[in-house]
Amino acid sequence: MHPESFLYRLHFQSQAVIPSDWEVDWEDAPLPYKLYKELPSFLLDHHIPLNPSPLGRRKLEGAEWIGHFLWFAYGLTQFAHTATPADSEEKTSTSFPSLRRFAPSGGGLYPSELYLYVKETPFAQGVYHYDAAHHRLVLIREGNFDDYITKTLGLRLDVSSCKAVCFITTVYWKNFFKYHNFSFRLQGLDAGAVISQTEETARQFGLHSRVHLSFLHKAADHLLGLNRLEETTLGILALSEQEIPAATGKEELTGASLIEEIPAVQTTCYQRSKHIKPHQDILQLHEAAVLSSSSLFRTNASVPQQEKYGKDIYPLSESRATTSSFKDACMNRCSPEGDFIDRSMDAGKIAALLKQSTLPDVSSISIYLCINGTDRIGAGAYEYDPASHSLLTIEKGDFRQMLQSGMTMHNVPLHHTPLCIHVAGARNVDAGGYRMQLIHAGRVMQRILLAASALGMNGHPLLGFHVPIPDSIYQLDIRNQTTLIQIPIGYHTPKSRLSGVLHA
Repeated sequence: MHPESFLYRLHFQSQAVIPSDWEVDWEDAPLPYKLYKELPSFLLDHHIPLNPSPLGRRKLEGAEWIGHFLWFAYGLTQFAHTATPADSEEKTSTSFPSLRRFAPSGGGLYPSELYLYVKETPFAQGVYHYDAAHHRLVLIREGNFDDYITKTLGLRLDVSSCKAVCFITTVYWKNFFKYHNFSFRLQGLDAGAVISQTEETARQFGLHSRVHLSFLHKAADHLLGLNRLEETTLGILALSEQEIPAATGKEELTGASLIEEIPAVQTTCYQRSKHIKPHQDILQLHEAAVLSSSSLFRTNASVPQQEKYGKDIYPLSESRATTSSFKDACMNRCSPEGDFIDRSMDAGKIAALLKQSTLPDVSSISIYLCINGTDRIGAGAYEYDPASHSLLTIEKGDFRQMLQSGMTMHNVPLHHTPLCIHVAGARNVDAGGYRMQLIHAGRVMQRILLAASALGMNGHPLLGFHVPIPDSIYQLDIRNQTTLIQIPIGYHTPKSRLSGVLHA
Protein backbone atom coordinates (compact mmCIF):
# COMPACT_ATOMS: atom_id res chain seq x y z
CA MET A 1 0.00 0.00 0.00
CA HIS A 2 1.26 3.49 -0.92
CA PRO A 3 -0.03 5.77 1.88
CA GLU A 4 -0.51 8.90 -0.27
CA SER A 5 -2.53 7.20 -3.01
CA PHE A 6 -4.49 5.21 -0.44
CA LEU A 7 -5.38 8.39 1.48
CA TYR A 8 -6.57 10.00 -1.75
CA ARG A 9 -8.93 7.11 -2.45
CA LEU A 10 -10.01 6.97 1.19
CA HIS A 11 -11.02 10.62 1.11
CA PHE A 12 -12.27 11.23 -2.43
CA GLN A 13 -13.27 7.70 -3.54
CA SER A 14 -14.25 6.10 -0.24
CA GLN A 15 -16.16 3.21 -1.81
CA ALA A 16 -12.97 2.11 -3.57
CA VAL A 17 -11.25 1.19 -0.28
CA ILE A 18 -14.00 -1.26 0.73
CA PRO A 19 -14.04 -4.64 -1.09
CA SER A 20 -17.14 -5.14 -3.21
CA ASP A 21 -17.79 -8.50 -1.54
CA TRP A 22 -17.39 -7.18 2.02
CA GLU A 23 -20.10 -8.55 4.31
CA VAL A 24 -20.65 -7.54 7.92
CA ASP A 25 -20.85 -10.52 10.29
CA TRP A 26 -23.15 -9.10 12.95
CA GLU A 27 -23.20 -12.42 14.80
CA ASP A 28 -19.46 -12.04 15.43
CA ALA A 29 -19.48 -8.31 16.17
CA PRO A 30 -17.17 -7.05 18.94
CA LEU A 31 -18.46 -5.40 22.10
CA PRO A 32 -18.74 -1.58 21.97
CA TYR A 33 -16.48 -1.40 25.04
CA LYS A 34 -13.24 -3.03 26.17
CA LEU A 35 -13.23 -5.56 29.04
CA TYR A 36 -9.98 -6.48 30.82
CA LYS A 37 -9.58 -9.83 32.55
CA GLU A 38 -8.03 -10.55 35.96
CA LEU A 39 -6.91 -7.02 36.84
CA PRO A 40 -7.69 -5.06 40.04
CA SER A 41 -10.78 -2.89 39.60
CA PHE A 42 -12.44 -0.12 41.60
CA LEU A 43 -16.11 0.78 41.33
CA LEU A 44 -16.87 4.48 40.83
CA ASP A 45 -19.69 6.55 42.27
CA HIS A 46 -22.91 5.73 40.39
CA HIS A 47 -24.99 8.49 41.97
CA ILE A 48 -24.58 10.96 39.13
CA PRO A 49 -26.44 14.24 39.80
CA LEU A 50 -28.80 15.31 37.04
CA ASN A 51 -30.14 18.49 38.63
CA PRO A 52 -29.92 21.71 36.57
CA SER A 53 -27.20 23.35 38.69
CA PRO A 54 -23.72 23.67 37.14
CA LEU A 55 -21.41 20.73 37.75
CA GLY A 56 -18.65 22.99 39.01
CA ARG A 57 -20.71 24.64 41.76
CA ARG A 58 -19.71 22.09 44.42
CA LYS A 59 -16.10 20.99 44.59
CA LEU A 60 -15.87 17.23 44.21
CA GLU A 61 -12.95 15.17 45.45
CA GLY A 62 -11.51 11.69 45.07
CA ALA A 63 -13.68 8.90 43.72
CA GLU A 64 -16.71 11.18 43.53
CA TRP A 65 -15.28 13.63 41.00
CA ILE A 66 -13.63 10.88 38.97
CA GLY A 67 -16.87 8.91 38.77
CA HIS A 68 -18.96 11.91 37.75
CA PHE A 69 -16.30 13.20 35.37
CA LEU A 70 -15.83 9.92 33.50
CA TRP A 71 -19.58 9.28 33.21
CA PHE A 72 -20.15 12.61 31.49
CA ALA A 73 -16.98 12.27 29.39
CA TYR A 74 -17.43 8.74 28.05
CA GLY A 75 -19.80 6.72 30.20
CA LEU A 76 -22.71 4.59 29.00
CA THR A 77 -25.51 7.10 29.45
CA GLN A 78 -28.58 5.66 27.71
CA PHE A 79 -30.04 2.34 26.63
CA ALA A 80 -32.27 2.76 23.59
CA HIS A 81 -34.51 0.77 21.27
CA THR A 82 -34.71 2.58 17.93
CA ALA A 83 -37.44 1.77 15.42
CA THR A 84 -36.73 1.54 11.71
CA PRO A 85 -39.52 2.06 9.16
CA ALA A 86 -40.92 -0.94 7.36
CA ASP A 87 -39.73 -1.38 3.78
CA SER A 88 -41.84 -2.47 0.82
CA GLU A 89 -41.55 -6.15 1.80
CA GLU A 90 -42.25 -5.75 5.51
CA LYS A 91 -45.56 -4.86 7.09
CA THR A 92 -44.16 -3.83 10.46
CA SER A 93 -41.18 -1.80 11.53
CA THR A 94 -38.25 -3.34 13.37
CA SER A 95 -36.21 -2.05 16.28
CA PHE A 96 -32.66 -2.56 17.44
CA PRO A 97 -31.08 -2.01 20.88
CA SER A 98 -28.07 0.24 21.47
CA LEU A 99 -25.98 1.67 24.26
CA ARG A 100 -25.38 5.39 23.82
CA ARG A 101 -22.81 7.84 25.11
CA PHE A 102 -22.82 11.62 25.03
CA ALA A 103 -20.13 11.69 22.32
CA PRO A 104 -21.39 10.41 18.94
CA SER A 105 -19.78 7.53 17.08
CA GLY A 106 -20.05 6.31 13.51
CA GLY A 107 -22.56 3.47 13.49
CA GLY A 108 -22.73 3.60 17.30
CA LEU A 109 -19.63 1.38 17.46
CA TYR A 110 -17.40 3.50 19.76
CA PRO A 111 -13.89 2.41 18.73
CA SER A 112 -12.33 4.85 21.22
CA GLU A 113 -11.27 3.89 24.74
CA LEU A 114 -10.36 6.20 27.62
CA TYR A 115 -7.47 5.68 30.05
CA LEU A 116 -6.70 7.86 33.05
CA TYR A 117 -3.50 8.57 34.92
CA VAL A 118 -4.79 9.16 38.46
CA LYS A 119 -2.73 10.99 41.07
CA GLU A 120 -4.97 11.25 44.13
CA THR A 121 -6.67 9.14 46.75
CA PRO A 122 -8.61 6.95 47.30
CA PHE A 123 -7.01 5.16 44.36
CA ALA A 124 -3.41 4.07 44.16
CA GLN A 125 -1.45 6.40 41.90
CA GLY A 126 -1.14 4.86 38.48
CA VAL A 127 -2.61 4.24 35.03
CA TYR A 128 -6.19 2.95 34.75
CA HIS A 129 -8.60 1.96 32.02
CA TYR A 130 -12.13 3.34 32.29
CA ASP A 131 -14.44 0.33 32.11
CA ALA A 132 -17.58 2.08 30.87
CA ALA A 133 -19.64 -1.13 30.97
CA HIS A 134 -19.30 -1.35 34.77
CA HIS A 135 -18.43 2.30 35.51
CA ARG A 136 -15.19 1.39 37.21
CA LEU A 137 -11.44 1.87 36.92
CA VAL A 138 -9.20 -1.07 36.04
CA LEU A 139 -5.58 -0.77 37.20
CA ILE A 140 -3.12 -1.24 34.33
CA ARG A 141 0.06 -0.29 36.18
CA GLU A 142 0.68 1.29 39.57
CA GLY A 143 3.25 3.99 40.25
CA ASN A 144 4.32 7.58 39.68
CA PHE A 145 4.71 8.27 35.97
CA ASP A 146 4.92 12.08 36.03
CA ASP A 147 8.39 12.10 34.49
CA TYR A 148 7.58 9.44 31.90
CA ILE A 149 4.45 11.22 30.63
CA THR A 150 6.23 14.59 30.67
CA LYS A 151 8.89 13.10 28.38
CA THR A 152 6.21 11.40 26.23
CA LEU A 153 4.82 14.89 25.59
CA GLY A 154 8.26 16.16 24.61
CA LEU A 155 8.79 18.19 27.82
CA ARG A 156 6.03 20.59 26.75
CA LEU A 157 4.09 20.06 29.96
CA ASP A 158 5.02 19.41 33.59
CA VAL A 159 2.71 16.55 34.49
CA SER A 160 3.57 16.86 38.18
CA SER A 161 1.40 19.99 38.27
CA CYS A 162 -1.62 18.21 36.75
CA LYS A 163 -4.60 16.69 38.53
CA ALA A 164 -4.92 13.84 36.02
CA VAL A 165 -4.06 12.90 32.43
CA CYS A 166 -6.50 11.28 29.96
CA PHE A 167 -5.38 9.05 27.09
CA ILE A 168 -7.81 8.51 24.20
CA THR A 169 -7.10 5.44 22.07
CA THR A 170 -8.74 3.63 19.17
CA VAL A 171 -9.34 -0.13 18.94
CA TYR A 172 -9.18 -0.91 15.22
CA TRP A 173 -11.46 -3.95 15.06
CA LYS A 174 -14.35 -2.29 16.90
CA ASN A 175 -15.44 -0.46 13.75
CA PHE A 176 -13.29 -2.16 11.08
CA PHE A 177 -15.60 -5.18 11.30
CA LYS A 178 -18.33 -3.03 9.72
CA TYR A 179 -16.61 -0.28 7.72
CA HIS A 180 -13.41 -2.02 6.61
CA ASN A 181 -10.71 0.53 5.60
CA PHE A 182 -13.18 3.41 5.76
CA SER A 183 -12.97 2.94 9.54
CA PHE A 184 -9.73 4.98 9.57
CA ARG A 185 -11.67 8.19 8.95
CA LEU A 186 -14.23 7.32 11.60
CA GLN A 187 -11.56 6.43 14.16
CA GLY A 188 -10.02 9.90 13.96
CA LEU A 189 -13.37 11.72 14.08
CA ASP A 190 -14.63 9.56 16.95
CA ALA A 191 -11.47 10.21 18.96
CA GLY A 192 -11.87 13.94 18.36
CA ALA A 193 -15.47 13.83 19.60
CA VAL A 194 -14.39 12.04 22.80
CA ILE A 195 -11.59 14.57 23.35
CA SER A 196 -13.99 17.48 22.88
CA GLN A 197 -16.58 15.95 25.21
CA THR A 198 -13.84 15.38 27.81
CA GLU A 199 -12.62 18.98 27.40
CA GLU A 200 -16.08 20.41 27.97
CA THR A 201 -16.72 18.09 30.91
CA ALA A 202 -13.45 19.27 32.48
CA ARG A 203 -14.53 22.89 32.04
CA GLN A 204 -17.83 22.15 33.74
CA PHE A 205 -15.88 20.71 36.68
CA GLY A 206 -13.82 23.88 36.94
CA LEU A 207 -10.71 22.25 35.45
CA HIS A 208 -8.34 23.51 32.78
CA SER A 209 -7.28 21.18 29.98
CA ARG A 210 -4.70 21.03 27.22
CA VAL A 211 -4.90 18.66 24.24
CA HIS A 212 -1.80 17.02 22.78
CA LEU A 213 -1.93 15.18 19.45
CA SER A 214 1.83 15.30 18.91
CA PHE A 215 3.61 12.98 21.33
CA LEU A 216 5.77 9.86 21.32
CA HIS A 217 3.09 7.38 20.29
CA LYS A 218 4.95 4.16 21.03
CA ALA A 219 5.93 5.43 24.48
CA ALA A 220 2.27 6.22 25.25
CA ASP A 221 1.12 2.81 24.00
CA HIS A 222 3.84 1.13 26.09
CA LEU A 223 2.70 2.96 29.23
CA LEU A 224 -0.91 1.81 28.68
CA GLY A 225 0.16 -1.75 27.92
CA LEU A 226 -1.49 -1.70 24.49
CA ASN A 227 -1.04 -4.30 21.78
CA ARG A 228 -0.14 -2.01 18.88
CA LEU A 229 -1.56 -4.52 16.40
CA GLU A 230 -4.98 -3.90 17.97
CA GLU A 231 -5.02 -0.42 19.53
CA THR A 232 -3.07 2.83 19.63
CA THR A 233 -3.17 6.21 21.40
CA LEU A 234 -4.53 9.13 19.36
CA GLY A 235 -4.69 11.93 21.92
CA ILE A 236 -3.53 12.96 25.39
CA LEU A 237 -5.50 15.43 27.48
CA ALA A 238 -3.91 17.01 30.57
CA LEU A 239 -6.22 18.21 33.37
CA SER A 240 -5.27 20.78 36.00
CA GLU A 241 -6.89 23.03 38.57
CA GLN A 242 -4.68 25.85 37.26
CA GLU A 243 -4.34 27.19 33.73
CA ILE A 244 -1.90 25.06 31.72
CA PRO A 245 0.64 27.21 29.84
CA ALA A 246 1.93 26.16 26.43
CA ALA A 247 5.62 25.23 26.41
CA THR A 248 8.26 24.08 23.95
CA GLY A 249 10.59 21.21 24.80
CA LYS A 250 14.27 21.94 24.10
CA GLU A 251 15.58 18.39 24.40
CA GLU A 252 15.11 15.81 21.65
CA LEU A 253 13.54 12.63 22.96
CA THR A 254 12.73 9.34 21.23
CA GLY A 255 10.07 6.78 21.91
CA ALA A 256 12.55 3.91 21.63
CA SER A 257 14.74 5.24 24.46
CA LEU A 258 11.76 6.15 26.65
CA ILE A 259 10.25 2.66 26.44
CA GLU A 260 13.37 1.29 28.13
CA GLU A 261 12.56 3.24 31.32
CA ILE A 262 9.59 1.11 32.41
CA PRO A 263 8.83 -2.60 31.97
CA ALA A 264 6.16 -3.91 29.66
CA VAL A 265 2.82 -5.07 31.07
CA GLN A 266 0.86 -8.03 29.76
CA THR A 267 -2.93 -7.94 29.82
CA THR A 268 -5.78 -10.01 28.39
CA CYS A 269 -9.14 -8.70 27.19
CA TYR A 270 -12.51 -10.03 26.10
CA GLN A 271 -14.10 -8.54 23.00
CA ARG A 272 -16.61 -11.27 21.94
CA SER A 273 -15.49 -11.59 18.29
CA LYS A 274 -14.09 -15.03 17.55
CA HIS A 275 -12.81 -14.29 14.04
CA ILE A 276 -10.89 -11.04 13.59
CA LYS A 277 -10.21 -10.34 9.94
CA PRO A 278 -6.88 -8.87 8.81
CA HIS A 279 -6.74 -5.07 8.75
CA GLN A 280 -3.23 -4.51 7.44
CA ASP A 281 -3.96 -1.26 5.60
CA ILE A 282 -5.33 0.35 8.78
CA LEU A 283 -2.25 -0.79 10.70
CA GLN A 284 0.06 0.70 8.07
CA LEU A 285 -1.77 4.04 8.09
CA HIS A 286 -1.59 4.33 11.86
CA GLU A 287 2.06 3.25 11.79
CA ALA A 288 2.81 5.93 9.18
CA ALA A 289 1.33 8.50 11.58
CA VAL A 290 3.65 7.52 14.45
CA LEU A 291 6.00 10.21 15.77
CA SER A 292 9.21 8.49 16.88
CA SER A 293 11.05 11.64 17.98
CA SER A 294 10.02 14.90 19.63
CA SER A 295 11.82 16.72 16.79
CA LEU A 296 8.99 15.55 14.50
CA PHE A 297 6.20 17.10 16.57
CA ARG A 298 3.76 19.23 14.60
CA THR A 299 2.76 22.71 15.73
CA ASN A 300 -0.09 24.95 14.66
CA ALA A 301 2.40 27.72 14.04
CA SER A 302 3.71 25.75 11.04
CA VAL A 303 0.30 25.81 9.33
CA PRO A 304 0.10 28.60 6.72
CA GLN A 305 -2.79 30.97 7.21
CA GLN A 306 -5.36 31.07 4.41
CA GLU A 307 -6.47 34.25 2.70
CA LYS A 308 -10.05 35.08 3.67
CA TYR A 309 -12.70 35.50 1.02
CA GLY A 310 -13.02 39.14 0.07
CA LYS A 311 -16.68 39.23 -0.91
CA ASP A 312 -19.59 40.56 1.14
CA ILE A 313 -19.10 40.36 4.90
CA TYR A 314 -22.03 39.67 7.20
CA PRO A 315 -21.18 40.56 10.84
CA LEU A 316 -22.84 38.29 13.37
CA SER A 317 -24.29 39.68 16.56
CA GLU A 318 -23.22 38.68 20.04
CA SER A 319 -26.19 36.38 20.45
CA ARG A 320 -28.39 36.32 23.51
CA ALA A 321 -30.08 33.11 22.40
CA THR A 322 -31.37 31.01 25.27
CA THR A 323 -29.36 27.85 25.80
CA SER A 324 -29.90 24.85 28.05
CA SER A 325 -27.45 23.52 30.62
CA PHE A 326 -24.52 21.27 29.74
CA LYS A 327 -26.34 18.27 31.22
CA ASP A 328 -29.48 18.94 29.22
CA ALA A 329 -27.48 19.53 26.03
CA CYS A 330 -25.77 16.16 26.54
CA MET A 331 -29.00 14.34 27.37
CA ASN A 332 -30.94 15.85 24.45
CA ARG A 333 -28.25 15.43 21.81
CA CYS A 334 -29.19 12.96 19.08
CA SER A 335 -28.66 12.40 15.37
CA PRO A 336 -32.08 13.09 13.78
CA GLU A 337 -31.34 11.39 10.43
CA GLY A 338 -34.72 11.38 8.62
CA ASP A 339 -36.58 13.24 11.38
CA PHE A 340 -35.57 16.79 10.39
CA ILE A 341 -38.50 19.13 9.76
CA ASP A 342 -38.65 22.17 7.51
CA ARG A 343 -38.40 25.07 9.94
CA SER A 344 -36.46 28.32 9.64
CA MET A 345 -33.62 29.20 11.97
CA ASP A 346 -33.05 32.51 13.70
CA ALA A 347 -29.82 34.30 12.77
CA GLY A 348 -29.08 34.77 16.45
CA LYS A 349 -28.96 31.02 16.92
CA ILE A 350 -26.56 30.66 14.01
CA ALA A 351 -24.33 33.28 15.65
CA ALA A 352 -24.49 31.51 19.01
CA LEU A 353 -23.75 28.12 17.46
CA LEU A 354 -20.75 29.33 15.46
CA LYS A 355 -19.35 31.20 18.45
CA GLN A 356 -19.06 27.89 20.29
CA SER A 357 -17.73 25.87 17.36
CA THR A 358 -14.12 26.92 16.88
CA LEU A 359 -10.96 25.62 18.55
CA PRO A 360 -8.82 28.44 19.95
CA ASP A 361 -5.71 26.24 19.89
CA VAL A 362 -6.04 25.13 16.24
CA SER A 363 -5.56 27.23 13.11
CA SER A 364 -5.56 24.42 10.54
CA ILE A 365 -9.33 23.80 10.53
CA SER A 366 -11.87 26.01 8.74
CA ILE A 367 -15.66 26.14 9.01
CA TYR A 368 -17.90 26.67 5.97
CA LEU A 369 -21.68 26.60 5.82
CA CYS A 370 -24.62 26.64 3.46
CA ILE A 371 -27.56 28.67 4.80
CA ASN A 372 -31.18 28.57 3.65
CA GLY A 373 -34.49 29.63 5.17
CA THR A 374 -33.12 31.93 7.86
CA ASP A 375 -34.06 35.48 8.71
CA ARG A 376 -31.64 38.32 7.90
CA ILE A 377 -29.11 36.04 6.17
CA GLY A 378 -29.57 35.37 2.47
CA ALA A 379 -29.33 31.86 1.06
CA GLY A 380 -25.77 31.06 0.09
CA ALA A 381 -22.40 29.53 0.86
CA TYR A 382 -20.26 31.22 3.51
CA GLU A 383 -17.00 30.95 5.39
CA TYR A 384 -17.07 31.62 9.13
CA ASP A 385 -14.35 34.00 10.32
CA PRO A 386 -14.00 33.50 14.11
CA ALA A 387 -11.61 36.44 14.51
CA SER A 388 -14.30 38.94 13.46
CA HIS A 389 -17.28 36.67 14.30
CA SER A 390 -18.68 37.20 10.82
CA LEU A 391 -19.73 35.35 7.69
CA LEU A 392 -17.75 35.87 4.50
CA THR A 393 -19.90 35.38 1.41
CA ILE A 394 -18.56 32.88 -1.11
CA GLU A 395 -21.58 32.47 -3.39
CA LYS A 396 -25.25 33.37 -3.15
CA GLY A 397 -27.88 30.73 -3.89
CA ASP A 398 -29.57 27.55 -2.68
CA PHE A 399 -27.14 24.61 -2.69
CA ARG A 400 -29.34 22.04 -0.97
CA GLN A 401 -30.08 20.08 -4.11
CA MET A 402 -26.38 19.86 -4.99
CA LEU A 403 -25.56 18.61 -1.51
CA GLN A 404 -28.46 16.13 -1.57
CA SER A 405 -27.32 14.74 -4.92
CA GLY A 406 -23.88 14.12 -3.45
CA MET A 407 -25.17 11.90 -0.65
CA THR A 408 -24.18 8.23 -0.97
CA MET A 409 -27.17 7.35 1.25
CA HIS A 410 -30.23 9.58 1.08
CA ASN A 411 -31.12 9.03 4.74
CA VAL A 412 -31.09 12.74 5.68
CA PRO A 413 -33.44 15.23 3.94
CA LEU A 414 -31.10 18.19 3.50
CA HIS A 415 -33.92 20.32 2.08
CA HIS A 416 -35.38 20.30 5.62
CA THR A 417 -32.22 21.65 7.26
CA PRO A 418 -31.69 25.44 7.13
CA LEU A 419 -28.01 25.05 8.00
CA CYS A 420 -25.38 22.62 6.71
CA ILE A 421 -21.90 23.01 8.17
CA HIS A 422 -18.73 21.68 6.54
CA VAL A 423 -15.49 21.35 8.48
CA ALA A 424 -12.44 21.55 6.21
CA GLY A 425 -8.68 21.06 6.43
CA ALA A 426 -5.60 20.96 4.21
CA ARG A 427 -5.88 18.89 1.03
CA ASN A 428 -2.38 17.44 0.59
CA VAL A 429 -1.15 15.97 3.87
CA ASP A 430 0.57 12.77 4.95
CA ALA A 431 -1.00 10.04 7.08
CA GLY A 432 -0.07 11.77 10.34
CA GLY A 433 -1.38 15.12 9.19
CA TYR A 434 -4.60 13.58 7.87
CA ARG A 435 -5.25 11.70 11.11
CA MET A 436 -4.59 14.85 13.12
CA GLN A 437 -7.00 16.84 10.94
CA LEU A 438 -9.69 14.21 11.44
CA ILE A 439 -9.26 14.40 15.20
CA HIS A 440 -9.48 18.21 15.17
CA ALA A 441 -12.53 17.98 12.90
CA GLY A 442 -14.10 15.59 15.42
CA ARG A 443 -13.41 18.09 18.20
CA VAL A 444 -15.14 20.84 16.20
CA MET A 445 -18.00 18.47 15.32
CA GLN A 446 -18.77 17.73 18.97
CA ARG A 447 -18.66 21.42 19.90
CA ILE A 448 -21.17 22.10 17.10
CA LEU A 449 -23.44 19.24 18.17
CA LEU A 450 -23.50 20.28 21.83
CA ALA A 451 -24.16 23.91 20.87
CA ALA A 452 -27.00 22.88 18.55
CA SER A 453 -28.56 20.71 21.26
CA ALA A 454 -28.28 23.52 23.81
CA LEU A 455 -30.17 25.77 21.36
CA GLY A 456 -33.06 23.31 20.99
CA MET A 457 -31.89 21.75 17.70
CA ASN A 458 -29.64 18.87 16.69
CA GLY A 459 -27.13 17.91 14.03
CA HIS A 460 -26.41 14.71 12.13
CA PRO A 461 -22.71 14.14 11.27
CA LEU A 462 -22.25 12.68 7.79
CA LEU A 463 -19.34 11.08 5.98
CA GLY A 464 -21.51 9.48 3.31
CA PHE A 465 -21.19 12.23 0.72
CA HIS A 466 -19.22 12.95 -2.44
CA VAL A 467 -16.43 15.23 -1.18
CA PRO A 468 -15.84 17.15 -4.47
CA ILE A 469 -19.36 18.66 -4.28
CA PRO A 470 -18.93 20.78 -1.13
CA ASP A 471 -15.32 21.39 -2.19
CA SER A 472 -16.61 22.96 -5.41
CA ILE A 473 -19.33 24.98 -3.63
CA TYR A 474 -16.75 26.62 -1.37
CA GLN A 475 -14.02 26.74 -4.07
CA LEU A 476 -11.70 24.84 -1.76
CA ASP A 477 -9.39 23.51 -4.46
CA ILE A 478 -7.90 26.96 -5.05
CA ARG A 479 -7.23 27.18 -1.30
CA ASN A 480 -5.68 23.69 -1.14
CA GLN A 481 -8.39 22.59 1.30
CA THR A 482 -10.97 19.82 1.37
CA THR A 483 -14.11 18.92 3.31
CA LEU A 484 -13.61 16.53 6.24
CA ILE A 485 -17.18 16.17 7.51
CA GLN A 486 -20.69 17.42 6.71
CA ILE A 487 -23.12 18.33 9.53
CA PRO A 488 -26.71 19.36 8.69
CA ILE A 489 -28.31 21.28 11.59
CA GLY A 490 -31.99 21.90 12.22
CA TYR A 491 -35.17 21.18 14.11
CA HIS A 492 -36.70 17.71 14.16
CA THR A 493 -39.51 15.57 15.47
CA PRO A 494 -38.75 13.15 18.34
CA LYS A 495 -36.85 10.07 17.23
CA SER A 496 -38.80 6.82 17.02
CA ARG A 497 -37.16 5.15 19.97
CA LEU A 498 -37.59 4.21 23.59
CA SER A 499 -34.68 5.18 25.80
CA GLY A 500 -33.74 5.16 29.44
CA VAL A 501 -30.98 6.96 31.31
CA LEU A 502 -28.22 4.71 32.71
CA HIS A 503 -27.39 6.26 36.08
CA ALA A 504 -28.25 5.68 39.71
